Amino acid sequence: MTFHTGVAGLQALRASWDAILGRKSQPRFFHEWSWYRAYLENLEPVPEEVCFGLLTNGNGPVAIVPLQSASQSYRGLTERFWRLPEHSHMSLADVICADDVSGEELVARLLAAMRARRMRWDCLQLSRFGDESGLSCTALTVGRGIYRDTPTTCDYLVCDRPWEALARGFSANFRSNLNKARHKIDRAGGAHYEFVNDPGRIHAVFAEHLQVEASGWKGAAGTRSAISLDPRLVGFYNSLIDDFAPAGRVFVNLMRFGERVIASQFCLCDADTIYVLKLGYDESFAHLGPGNSLLEQIVRWCSMSTRLRKINLVGSPPWFQDWKPEHSNLYRLRIFNRTALGQLHRIEWAARARLRPWVHAMRDSTVAHRLGYGHASNRAGTRRSA
Repeated sequence: MTFHTGVAGLQALRASWDAILGRKSQPRFFHEWSWYRAYLENLEPVPEEVCFGLLTNGNGPVAIVPLQSASQSYRGLTERFWRLPEHSHMSLADVICADDVSGEELVARLLAAMRARRMRWDCLQLSRFGDESGLSCTALTVGRGIYRDTPTTCDYLVCDRPWEALARGFSANFRSNLNKARHKIDRAGGAHYEFVNDPGRIHAVFAEHLQVEASGWKGAAGTRSAISLDPRLVGFYNSLIDDFAPAGRVFVNLMRFGERVIASQFCLCDADTIYVLKLGYDESFAHLGPGNSLLEQIVRWCSMSTRLRKINLVGSPPWFQDWKPEHSNLYRLRIFNRTALGQLHRIEWAARARLRPWVHAMRDSTVAHRLGYGHASNRAGTRRSA
């Protein structure tokens, strides 16, 4: 395995990257070279602290592992680690590898190369990959000092049925809320919905998306987390538009009330899935339920599409649970080096892994007791003894 550093290293890997994706049956947007270019040129504060490990065999390039250098304070000490690049606007991640490359082989070759290069680290952290990843194989953690957990999930809707059939799976209360919102919108004059993926219009409607996203709690008077308030974030999304829009893979979905945009979504898509990366709505129209109303139109559209059959919210927002989504685990692997701090951390994580089943059992027992199941069980036991 060889390592390539920073923007120049990424540029040098373009041909190899394309060759690997050509051997991958279902590449996702976060596997693509353009995704990492947008990240490296806009979001990464120190691009030269990012490297890309290239694995080759007799057939040429077969895998790339992006690694970001980071550190954190750990009990008064500084822990050094390498990780798949992390950022609040990059909720999904993975290694880039051909279908015939095993996770075991890839991790073994990566660790050997890191040690041969004398890279300084206490922990290697590979986070936010899903079940489709080669890293998700269970054999990778069997009998090794590699620890896997599931920090979160990624929720999605499968739109493989007509809207009416999908809606029957919702609760009666949620169906009622959707109907009420629809009637309120009609009585107020009706709304107009646009699903824009014309490359010539994307930048213009993206500007409208930025405006509505910044109109509420994310804006200057709130958390200041709106995209438009950070030039680096604006650059990141504009870069995605430049690279993905020509192939029709960027959608900006809008809900207009009169001439005013009151809800919007910024999406990327691949072979069968549309990913809602960012959404926003005008809080002054909250009584019309604009966020759910726009999502309803996207679900109806996808249920009739012959191509895009899944809507992925790229996370697990609480409000999305009313839609009865499917849940896909996002995993995290931790591998600890032979350094003193690495071994100290390994011992701690090993202890957590051993205690986790006991903690879960205690939690389940406590919940059962609070619900009264424990008392019922005791009464049943008394009757059997009698």
